[in-house]
Amino acid sequence: MKNYGQNGVGQDVQLGKNGLRTIATGDSVLSVRNKDNTDFAQVAIAPATADEHAVTLKQMKTRFDVRVVGQIDGGTPPAVVNGQVYICTTTGTTFTEGRLYYGVSGAWEEKEPADGCVIMVTTALTGGDLEMTAEHQYQWDLDTTSWIDLGLIPEVDFSNLLKTRRATYHAGDSDIYISPMLEVDRFVLNVNTAFVGDGELDIAGVDSDFYDLTKTGMYVCYGEFENVENLEIQLTSGTFSAGSVTVTQFYTVT
Repeated sequence: MKNYGQNGVGQDVQLGKNGLRTIATGDSVLSVRNKDNTDFAQVAIAPATADEHAVTLKQMKTRFDVRVVGQIDGGTPPAVVNGQVYICTTTGTTFTEGRLYYGVSGAWEEKEPADGCVIMVTTALTGGDLEMTAEHQYQWDLDTTSWIDLGLIPEVDFSNLLKTRRATYHAGDSDIYISPMLEVDRFVLNVNTAFVGDGELDIAGVDSDFYDLTKTGMYVCYGEFENVENLEIQLTSGTFSAGSVTVTQFYTVT
C-alpha cells in the first residue's frame, strides 16, 4: 500500500503480516524488533561513507584493530576462509601487495586499508615481498603507502577489569551462596517471573527498596556495597509459590 499524502504513522509499526516492527522511543531512538517485540532484529545496511553512517560488521573486521591470520601470494592465493582477513604479501593476478582481503561467500574481497588502520598479525608472514612478524601490530601510513611495525601486541592487565558472576533463584530453591570477591561495583537484578507469596529474600544485602520482586523487570543497584563481598540469595521468612530472579554481580579483583 502506498499513501504519499499520509502525514504520519504510529510509534509502533509492523511491516506486513507477521513482519518486523519498527518502534520509536521518544523522538531520538528507533528500534527494529521481531513481530512479538521480544528481541531485536537484524538490519542490513550499506557500508558507511560518512561520519554519521552506521558501519557494518565487515567494515569493523577490516578497518579497526584488524586481526590478520594469513597471507596471500598473488601468484598462488590460498583457499578462501570466510570471515577471516588475510594480507597480500606479493602482488600477482588480481591481488595487490599490502592490501587486506576479507573472505566472503567463497571469494576474497579486497579492502584498501584506511590511513591509521592497525592490524594485529597472529602468525609470521614470510616468503613474500612483504614480511611481517607474528604477534606484532602494524599501522598503515597513507603518506608512505606502507605498514609501520609498532612492535609486539601489548599485553592487557586484566586484574582490574570489571568481571561478572550471576545466579538465578527460583521459588522453592535452597539458599544460594557464592564465595567472596572484592570491590563490588553494582548488582543487576532481573525479575524474570513475578514472585507470588509472603516470602522475603535477602539478595546480597541489597536494600529491598531498590527493587520489587512482585513485578517483572530489571533493577540496577549502585553504591551500597562497600561491605558486600558475597553473592548470596537467602529466603529470610515466609514462602513463595512462584517467581524467579537472576542476580548479576559486577566486581573487580584487586
